[in-house]
Amino acid sequence: MLAADTGGPARSRFGFRADDDDGYVAIDPDAHEALVAHCRANADREVGGVLIGSAHAGGTTVSAALPALRAQERRARLTFTHDTWNQVFEAVDARWPDHEIVGWYHSHPDFGVFLSGHDVFIQRSFFPAAHHLAHVVDPVRGEEGVFGWRDGDVVELATRPAPGVE
Repeated sequence: MLAADTGGPARSRFGFRADDDDGYVAIDPDAHEALVAHCRANADREVGGVLIGSAHAGGTTVSAALPALRAQERRARLTFTHDTWNQVFEAVDARWPDHEIVGWYHSHPDFGVFLSGHDVFIQRSFFPAAHHLAHVVDPVRGEEGVFGWRDGDVVELATRPAPGVE
């Protein structure tokens, strides 16, 4: 498991950073704040979006978080429809032409931080590259975690308390 930054000096450069022998995850502070705020503001249902950034030999950097505003949101389920993906691809092409989608984020309001069987299916089907991430925020319990690929499996890379959630 990656060792997560829980605050301190590195927070000036990263909203979320975690490292281990297999690589790193670094999330820009503005991107991190935006995705946590999106989850917090909608704590009555699951919400989500995509992570925009770049892959490097040593890991993944997330530069921006784009809310999936056209997703179907329910208490315990989030669905990215064709309309959702159209909105996402149009925005990424227009705003971040030199970046790629490096993963997705979503909330688990009062369910804890984990990937459900459905979440793992989404990760395997739509985010299969070694650098692709899944970021989960529980805005009620104040927890967050990052999941990614290690040796062909989707695993928890790091968890920590989510900032700004009480």
